[in-house]
Amino acid sequence: MKDILIKQANPYKTSVNWNFEDDTQEQVAKMYDKVDNSVTIDVRLALASAKTTRLVLDITDKFNIKEPERVGETARIVRDIFVDKISGQEVVNRVVGKLKISPAQKDDFLAEIRQIILQIKEIAKEEKTIVFDEMAIIPAINKYREKLSSQEITFERLKIPEIDPEQEFEPTIKNWIDDYIQKKGAETHPILVRNDYLFNSENGKNLNEEERERLSEILESYDNDKLLLIYKLEGDPTVYFQQKTRRQEKNVAAEKEASVPQFEVKKELQKPQPMSINLKKPQLPEKFFEKSNLPKEYQKNNLPATQGVRDLVIENSQAVDYEKENSSKQGNSLKTEDSLDTKSLKEKRNSSQKKSKLLILEKKPNKEVSVNTVNLKKV
Repeated sequence: MKDILIKQANPYKTSVNWNFEDDTQEQVAKMYDKVDNSVTIDVRLALASAKTTRLVLDITDKFNIKEPERVGETARIVRDIFVDKISGQEVVNRVVGKLKISPAQKDDFLAEIRQIILQIKEIAKEEKTIVFDEMAIIPAINKYREKLSSQEITFERLKIPEIDPEQEFEPTIKNWIDDYIQKKGAETHPILVRNDYLFNSENGKNLNEEERERLSEILESYDNDKLLLIYKLEGDPTVYFQQKTRRQEKNVAAEKEASVPQFEVKKELQKPQPMSINLKKPQLPEKFFEKSNLPKEYQKNNLPATQGVRDLVIENSQAVDYEKENSSKQGNSLKTEDSLDTKSLKEKRNSSQKKSKLLILEKKPNKEVSVNTVNLKKV
């Protein structure tokens, strides 16, 4: 019974189902694969650590959780927080619904879970230091020598005619670096040169995706001193490649992009479509009509719908011409009134007995000049 509780309290090893006896080999294998492809190696080591198991047992003891099923659910909640990124509300629902934690104890239990999460992150750092060296590839080869340089990272043998035109070489880290140097030189290479080697060189062009990703990590470490994880326990040290995790992330991102949520699709359909400026007839501003005092027939905008801003300018100029024409008519009217007033005054003078005929004759040269004559002379 004790061994069962210890296994159920380990977030990495705990059962898939509520009842651990219901687990099948297929379910367990799928669960391990999911964890391995969802978290980094240091978090995985922390989830499997005996320290983490002890933390889970401490919380179950504190809240009097003795059954293997409830202990396993506590560990699964911890695992799912890291692997499935479950929400806080789901954690609360499982704590209350499955673990049967009372409302009075709920907040304290959730606080303990939060502390476990924080401590697992610290354990991850410790486990990583114990299990791995973080080094660039050349210092790592210098440290571990043939034990590391002889690690094979691809399947097919290599041809390096610059070294030996007849011999085929094992696809080891050392031989790949030798071929890279022979083809591109020993200096630091930019990414374009590195990619050209990966995709177009004699040995690189036939690699599959996984092999090319592995080789890319090695060459990037050679060029830029990128740190690699060197697994140093259980046998010879080996470079730990994390391309599985990266591919998983790419696949998840591609799935999210391909399956747009329904509400986002609706939102896209409801977006207003851009309208052409020609769909609406240009209108003169109201303030213009107020200032110009145009009659109603001039205030109607009869421009075709296909006219644009240029036509609006033309319409404005037409309105201005109307203003000028109206002003000219008013000016002529005023001049005519002045002429009539002058004529009336002359008649009064003629009828006056106080003025002589000579005075009237002298006034004749001051005959009023017509408006049209003046305008012609000005033009």
